[in-house]
Amino acid sequence: MTSALVQLKSPRTKYKKTVVRTPTKPVASTGLFVLKRADSNAKLGGNKYRIEKGPFRGMALYALTLEERATCPLTCANWNRCYGDNMPFAVRHQADDSLLKALEQDAAKLAAKHATGFVVRLHVLGDFPSVTYVEFWGLLLVRHPELHIFGYTHWPYSTNVGKAVTALVQEFAPRISILRSDGDDPADPLPCAMTVDAHAPAVPGTVLCPEQTGRTKSCLTCGLCMNGRTSVSFIDHSRKSR
Repeated sequence: MTSALVQLKSPRTKYKKTVVRTPTKPVASTGLFVLKRADSNAKLGGNKYRIEKGPFRGMALYALTLEERATCPLTCANWNRCYGDNMPFAVRHQADDSLLKALEQDAAKLAAKHATGFVVRLHVLGDFPSVTYVEFWGLLLVRHPELHIFGYTHWPYSTNVGKAVTALVQEFAPRISILRSDGDDPADPLPCAMTVDAHAPAVPGTVLCPEQTGRTKSCLTCGLCMNGRTSVSFIDHSRKSR
C-alpha cells in the first residue's frame, strides 16, 4: 500500500539506486536516523556545522535530503535542470511514514543535545511531498521549541501544499524561513528564490547568492535565506557555474 505522503506520479530522480528506505537503527557515526550535520555538505557548511551569521547564529545546522522530482510539483521551473542531476552520490530518503517516525526521534535527540536551538535545512534535494508532511513539521515545531527550519519550496502559493507551507511559516516565524522557488505571485507573503543563468544579474528585488559568487564561504557564514525576508537569486546549478 502506497503511503499517503508520496505523491502519485512517475517522475523520479535520475539516480534511483540512491533512494533508500529509512534505517531501522540510527547511524552509528551520528546517532541519528536521517538528519546529517552541515559539515557533511560543502555548500552548507564545508568543514563546519555551526551557523555564524543571521538570526540562527550559534546554532548547529543539520540537513534532510529527499528524492527530487518524486516529491516535487510537476510545475517546477527547474524540472529539466534540477540541482539533483549533478548529485549522483547523494543519499535520498524515501518519503514515507517510516521517515516521519525517524525524524521525530532525530528531532527529540537533537532538542535534548542543543538546548539553545538547532536548525534543519529542508530539503537539500526534494520538496514537501504533501500537506500531511507539512503539518508534521508543524507538530515537531510545537513539540520541540529548540527546532528551527529553513529551506525552499517549488509548490506555488495557490496550491494546497503551497498554502500549507505559507501557513506553517506564518504560524512559527521567526523560527522557520521558507523561500518560494521561482515564485511570481505578488500576493505571496514568502520571499522568493529565483534562478538565473551564469553571468546574468540577479532578478530585481533579490540578492545574488553570496556563496555562489564567492562572497562568503558557505550557508553558515551567510544567513540570508534564514532571515525570512530576503529574496535570493541562484545561479543555474545544472551549468555547474559555482
